Amino acid sequence: MTVVQAWIIAGVPALAFALIAFIGRAWWRALLGYLFLLVGFAVLVTVDRASAAVFALIVALMYAAGRGGDIESEPFDPTSGSRALQAQHEGENR
Repeated sequence: MTVVQAWIIAGVPALAFALIAFIGRAWWRALLGYLFLLVGFAVLVTVDRASAAVFALIVALMYAAGRGGDIESEPFDPTSGSRALQAQHEGENR
């Protein structure tokens, strides 16, 4: 199997399914996303180590961003950042 064939058969679908799994805030979705990335890594490491490094980098970046951790279980508040900025702005104007 060539590198291009490995990417078409395993790499691109694994990346697509992982992206879909990481959309949303649930620990099980993040776990599923990591599983897809690790399967893509396992397939591509047998063909080309440089291609597998792409998957390893994505796993490391997602883990460093905190995906799948305790923050996934907290309810999402989209206004929390704007409230903090608004309170800081009001404090400066006084």
